[in-house]
Amino acid sequence: MGELNYAPGVCALCGYSPPSGKVADDPLPAALDESVRRELGTQFKIERLLGRGGMSLVYLAREVELNRLVAVKGLPIQLSMGPDAVERFKREARTSASISHPHIIPIYAVRETQNLLFFVMKYVEGRSLDTVIREQGKLPIPMVQAIMAQVGGALRASIEGVVPGVYREAGDERDIRVRLVESARDRTDELAALQVHTPRGTVPIAMLGALEPRAGATTIQRDDKQRTVQVNAYLAGGSLTEAARRTRLALDSLGMPPGYSYEIAGEFEMYQESFQEMAKALLLAVVLTYVLLAMLLESYVHPVTIMMTVPLGGIGVAFALFLTRTSVNIFSMMAVVMLVGIVVNNAILILDYAQQLRAQGKTAVEALLEATPTRLRPIIMTNVAIAIALLPQALGSGPGSFYRIPMAVVTMGGVLVSAVFTLVLIPVLYVKIDRIGSAVRRRVERIETGEYPLAE
Repeated sequence: MGELNYAPGVCALCGYSPPSGKVADDPLPAALDESVRRELGTQFKIERLLGRGGMSLVYLAREVELNRLVAVKGLPIQLSMGPDAVERFKREARTSASISHPHIIPIYAVRETQNLLFFVMKYVEGRSLDTVIREQGKLPIPMVQAIMAQVGGALRASIEGVVPGVYREAGDERDIRVRLVESARDRTDELAALQVHTPRGTVPIAMLGALEPRAGATTIQRDDKQRTVQVNAYLAGGSLTEAARRTRLALDSLGMPPGYSYEIAGEFEMYQESFQEMAKALLLAVVLTYVLLAMLLESYVHPVTIMMTVPLGGIGVAFALFLTRTSVNIFSMMAVVMLVGIVVNNAILILDYAQQLRAQGKTAVEALLEATPTRLRPIIMTNVAIAIALLPQALGSGPGSFYRIPMAVVTMGGVLVSAVFTLVLIPVLYVKIDRIGSAVRRRVERIETGEYPLAE
């Protein structure tokens, strides 16, 4: 095959050649041409315009000092480009491996003025594509990329097809898809005969490489710009957390090579996200309950005593889940959040009555010895009624039992165990905290009256 010489008027970077080597008659290139010619000044003598590419113009010029032909590309620095963007643009231009135009050898100098960037490249008159191939041992990288894009586009259009338009009939629209017949789409010889455009003209794909039938992915999935493979599995039995634990152990035993990782998603990922949200809801419920009790009791100390029933209810929750072999899931967590407002009722019944008795002049111990037996019956009736009402739900089966049973079990265990501990521990905590508060108040009063100075 003979050498293929490029016309000297073709743009070195965009392949566009203006008529008669003149700038097109639109305002932007004309103004840019004037600016470039003015900025080049006496360093370069412009001989002709090689071409135009978007916002840039490429000239054939002679470097006056060294008396050699160069290609100069000039483009305006946009007002939106900051100093970092300009420097990055210059670095990318300098590291350009090769240029598809055979007359031009890669950029060797970058110059910057107030409003323009200039990329200076060596220019070799009459240099052909075969010369480039002999010098580099291969096609320039941009040219290879362009050819591969042509091959990929031709194969995709022939197999998947293209939609040049739609067919309309009686108000309905149907895509018009053009592609090879089904028998030809499965034959490599038919695909190898497809024509693609190259710098040497239109050639069949068979001249560029061999086509081999191989298995490949029909789609490529990415997550956070990382290529991924999704494996679906369904839970046949057992809990979700246990299945995730066993899956993680199996994947860890595979010994994946560097650069590979895995992530358990699907329902387990939703479970983790829901668990985090329920933890936030639980914290918010505790804070709001404390604020409400502080307002009702007009104290910042005794609401802490009442809130101690919440961890006592947590003991009952863990005990009930263990006895019934029920897993922790989103529905059991919802029941825990509801328990925050339920288990405090027992302590409220005792301490509210004790506060009334203390207002009548009784001590903390005397008030509790009278309030606890008095409130015992209402506490037992309330908590037993809750447990009995939830018993059918805890023992039930059928559709929806997976959602109902955890909520019933958690609520029953929480209210029963917290009721028992409330009758025993809350009075003790109340007396201890009250004594500490009284001692602190006496110390503050002595300091204020000067009987117990802070320091000599």
